[in-house]
Amino acid sequence: MVDQVGPLAGLARAPGISHELIAAQAYDANAALALLAERNIAAVMPSRANRKAPRWPDPGVYGMRHLAANRFAARKEFRGIATQYCKRSLMYGGLLNPVSALVVLRDAVSERPVGGSPAVNRRLAL
Repeated sequence: MVDQVGPLAGLARAPGISHELIAAQAYDANAALALLAERNIAAVMPSRANRKAPRWPDPGVYGMRHLAANRFAARKEFRGIATQYCKRSLMYGGLLNPVSALVVLRDAVSERPVGGSPAVNRRLAL
């Protein structure tokens, strides 16, 4: 059993992880890779620059990480969500649900103007 310290410490207890873990380059550590190999989970993450034998993730699968990160970034446009004013998880979750619904509805009805930065286009679409 690998010593479970760090950001992936809860992986041994995490239910529902099937066959691959999509993660950022920061999680590329020998202990984390050993833990994933022990559980027969494929590590879909780019390797750090100091690796002697670099790994390259599947671009299609790793692209889903970018999509999920963009969804979280859209929610962090709201100040209370980004700074986590509510320290209790129940209150934070209570704020996150309506904000998520607002972001989904805003993206569904907005007609994005052509040109400009994405941040400016978002402000104009509101």
